[in-house]
Amino acid sequence: MTQQEAPEKPLGEALSGGLRSVWLAGLGVVVTAGESGSKLFHTLVEKGEAYEPEGRERLKALSVKVSQAVDSAGETVATTFKDVSRKARAMSSRVEAVVEEKVSAALTRYGVPTRDEFQSLTRRLDEIAVRLNRLEGKARARKRAVTRGRA
Repeated sequence: MTQQEAPEKPLGEALSGGLRSVWLAGLGVVVTAGESGSKLFHTLVEKGEAYEPEGRERLKALSVKVSQAVDSAGETVATTFKDVSRKARAMSSRVEAVVEEKVSAALTRYGVPTRDEFQSLTRRLDEIAVRLNRLEGKARARKRAVTRGRA
C-alpha cells in the first residue's frame, strides 16, 4: 500500500484515539499546573519572606510620617481655633459697641433718659428728700412752739 492509500480506521477507533489524546493533554495540563503552581507558591513565599523586613521598615516609616502629620494638623487646628476665637471676641466687642451706640441713639431720639441721667436724677431726689425732711422737722418744731405759746 502506498501512503496515500493508508487504510482508514473505523470511526469509533478514531474517536476513541482522539478522546484519549484530549484526555491525556488535559491530564498533562493539570500535572504541569500543579507542578508550576507548587513551584510558584514556594517562589512567592520566598520572595515574601525576603521582603517582609523591608515592608515592616516601610510601614514604620509611614507610621511615623502619619503620626507627624496628625500632630502637625492638631497644632494647625489649635492655632486656627485660637485665631478664630480671638477674632470672634474682637468682632463681638465691636458689634456690642455698635449695638450700644444705636440703642443709645434710638433712646435719645425718643426722649428716654440715659443711665447717667437717671443716677443724677436719683441723687437730686435724695438731696430734695433730705431738705424736705429738714423743713418738715422745722415746721413741726414751730407748730409745737406755737402750740406751747398758746397754752
